[in-house]
Amino acid sequence: MTPTTVSAPPKNKKSPLPLAAAAIAIAAGATLYASPYWALHSLSNAVRDKDPARVSEFVDFVLLRDSVKELLTARMDAEMKTRGVPDDNPFASLAQTFVKGMLNQAVDAMVSPSGVVRLLQGSAATGASPSTGAGSGNNKSNGNDNARKPHFQVNYRNWSTVHVSSEGREVGFVFNRYGLLTWKMVAINGTLLDKPGAD
Repeated sequence: MTPTTVSAPPKNKKSPLPLAAAAIAIAAGATLYASPYWALHSLSNAVRDKDPARVSEFVDFVLLRDSVKELLTARMDAEMKTRGVPDDNPFASLAQTFVKGMLNQAVDAMVSPSGVVRLLQGSAATGASPSTGAGSGNNKSNGNDNARKPHFQVNYRNWSTVHVSSEGREVGFVFNRYGLLTWKMVAINGTLLDKPGAD
């Protein structure tokens, strides 16, 4: 009589679902954290290509204009105080009202897609220098491309706000998160206007 073989019960295998869920969560978190860096990379390429339409995708012009107006107004008020102009001077108040009206119109015209392109080009760190000499046409072009492409550093302030500074210059921009992965420029750091001639 043939003996009956009793098979061992199958070992319990751990379900792969918890590991997969953890991997997905980590990947999603990394993507959310890196999203401003990807936005800045795309913005840098748009600035390098002088493409105002693409640049405008990363700018909230209403908030950016308000930010520039506030900075300029604060700077003008501070200048008046340093000159010793009393607050109750009716002529000074009239002049301030007139100047602020002109300032608002100038900012509305200046803070445009093409204006932001020029602003970011001016804030770029231009350490690369083009090659010169015979037969260096391609190298010169690549050098100029690198010089025109801004390089930025990103610092998180909170979940929805990052401060972006340009390498080698005292220039700062504030970006806000729109949705999960989209970022837009909403403000300019005051140092840009406090030192307009700094290199």
